[in-house]
Amino acid sequence: SAERSCRWAAEARVAGRASRLSDAIDTAGAVYLPERLHTVRIALKKLRYATEVLAVVRGTPMTAPLRSLKRGQDVLGRMHDLDVLTAEVRALQGAADAPPLSVCADLDRFVRILDGECRHLHGQYMSLRDRLLRICEDAADAAPIREALAAGRIDAVTLSSSSTAEGFVERLGRDLGPGVVVASVGPVTTDRARALGLRVDVTATEYTTEGLLCALEEHYARISPPTSGD
Repeated sequence: SAERSCRWAAEARVAGRASRLSDAIDTAGAVYLPERLHTVRIALKKLRYATEVLAVVRGTPMTAPLRSLKRGQDVLGRMHDLDVLTAEVRALQGAADAPPLSVCADLDRFVRILDGECRHLHGQYMSLRDRLLRICEDAADAAPIREALAAGRIDAVTLSSSSTAEGFVERLGRDLGPGVVVASVGPVTTDRARALGLRVDVTATEYTTEGLLCALEEHYARISPPTSGD
């Protein structure tokens, strides 16, 4: 059904974003490296938003993982703000019209305070790190979806973007079996999916979620034989 397809699409999006967050966390390691931690923050934010959508689609709260994701986003967001502020102070000190030495000395003390707070926040992030990785591991587990595909319990797959197609192929491969209808939100997504070797049966002409669902309904209406009462 369309409802089941929407739920599956939301689960696939969460799985793909969880995989990206896990990779970002692994790349960042345990050392305080602002640029890598900024990448973690962006990936974490995207997973949080995708998880919120999934909670709505499922109709069940996902309180515990969302609380941890929000906490991680808040910690890394504050850290990023302080990093930007530190860079601005350093730029001011190095400018041609830099303030007097006495003011620069005060700014040095300010930067040391900012650096200390950043490292404290990094410690908070490290205390969350294992919990975030467990959330990623749980979300990225595609085994139930593979089993459902193999058992014929999934009627249709919806691709809402090129990144969704990429995440799908990355997590689940290309062989869906002949009974599964693959529907794309538009020609750009269809072209990307086919370039990845994924079959696409339906391409929406209206490039929205509603248009995608309408295209699926029209497809099923065409292939379903009319009943005796029609």
